[in-house]
Amino acid sequence: MGLDYETFEIAESEYNKLETGVVTKDEIYSINQAVWNYIREFSCHERFSECFTPALWLHVPDEWKRIKYLKR
Repeated sequence: MGLDYETFEIAESEYNKLETGVVTKDEIYSINQAVWNYIREFSCHERFSECFTPALWLHVPDEWKRIKYLKR
């Protein structure tokens, strides 16, 4: 957790592009850079603590199947 549940989210239009599967490596690079810049800037905040750890939620296409390690 960061300051007051600090979060960074990409724009909905960029997320929707990821959902359609029509996205270039340059667009992915741009998203990654935006996240990296946000984390770097946040780490310079006066209330930042080294105890904070970024948590990342990864976008995974719906058609990907889960590894069969869970027994039912």
